[in-house]
Amino acid sequence: QKIAGELEAIGIQMEQVMDCIEQAFRESVYQDTLSYFDVGGDAVVYINAARTIVVKKLKGTNKDVIRGKTMKPADGYNLAQRYLGLLVIRFLRLDNLKVRLRGKDGSIKDEIFEEAVVQKYVPVFFKEGIVDNSLKGRRYVGILAEAIEEGDIETAKLLLDDFLMSIRASFSRKIVDRDIKTENYGYDPSVGHIGSLDMGKFLENYELNIQQARVFLRNLMCARDAVYEWTRLI
Repeated sequence: QKIAGELEAIGIQMEQVMDCIEQAFRESVYQDTLSYFDVGGDAVVYINAARTIVVKKLKGTNKDVIRGKTMKPADGYNLAQRYLGLLVIRFLRLDNLKVRLRGKDGSIKDEIFEEAVVQKYVPVFFKEGIVDNSLKGRRYVGILAEAIEEGDIETAKLLLDDFLMSIRASFSRKIVDRDIKTENYGYDPSVGHIGSLDMGKFLENYELNIQQARVFLRNLMCARDAVYEWTRLI
């Protein structure tokens, strides 16, 4: 507020400054050529060549009805942007974002993402990978999987504690993740903690119903079982 007052005193509106910053950011994103990276229930994900950011094209058609109110992935990201700050992996929600995409054949085209998310690229926490015949089971990837594979149990414990702390921290801000999966979380070394990568299913906790609460608990138990399985295989 102090800065805004000082700017207004010399005839500059804070809104104008923020608009200029946003426009510069949009231009910097457009200068990067993006390639296909992944797809999920809420978004198609693209990544830049330097692997420093991902850009998500949110799916406006993947809507849920929560207590009579229609919600889409952009709503979850908007909640996270408003209430959670650095508790999640850093991102910015933008509408009508112009991007440059590289196709499988190497061709480059421009496209407008009606609802987009630009997010810092960080290592995934724990994710199911391909079948490894030498292990007679499915391999897992991510920083937790690496710690377990290296026999670094203390680090693995710290990472699991931080994962659960991230969930509790969101609860403390009255936000709940209906799609609580380890693959939807990552580690940001610049802030030193685990945070959500995917906020498309976030909602305010008073809107959670009993069925969704059961799914939440089931997903946590599935995550526990996957960690046990990976520990057994290794």
